[in-house]
Parts: sequence; structure tokens; C-alpha cells
Amino acid sequence: KGDNGRQMIEMMRKRSETFYQNVVNNVIMLLCNIEEASQRCVEKDSLYAAKDWTGENCIKASDFECPTGMCERTSNCYWKSVMEGEERI
Repeated sequence: KGDNGRQMIEMMRKRSETFYQNVVNNVIMLLCNIEEASQRCVEKDSLYAAKDWTGENCIKASDFECPTGMCERTSNCYWKSVMEGEERI
């Protein structure tokens, strides 16, 4: 019994860093609620609203503008971090 387990572990140790990064990314996406997470804009009072260090102003990307009263969403399993004046795609 133990030999099979040891062989499996030895095979896993030989995998590349890319392999492990793909495993982590796949687990994150599996646990992610894509329908909710893919919504780019959230209410400006939401805990998920991306704001500047003062917490008063929404951070705005250059490639999209949220409707009035909405802010870009903070980073999550779907969106990368929003940076003021930069594309988010």
C-alpha cells in the first residue's frame, strides 16, 4: 500500500511550477461563482467596490466606465486588480 502512495508523491514532486500554478488556478475557478464574480460594476457602497486609499473615490479603469452610482469591482477570481487610468482587460 505504501509503495503506491510514495510513487505518486515522487511523480508529483517532478512536476513543473507551471503545473502547480495551473492546479491552483483551476481550484480557484472551481470554487468561484462566475456569474456573480464576472459582474464588473458594483454599488459604490458595496464592500467589493474598488476605491482609492481614502475610501471615498472609485478607481476608474481607462477601458470601461461604470454607470452612475457604481464602481469597478475589486479583484477576485474573475477580475484582476483595477488600476486608475489603466486597462483592466
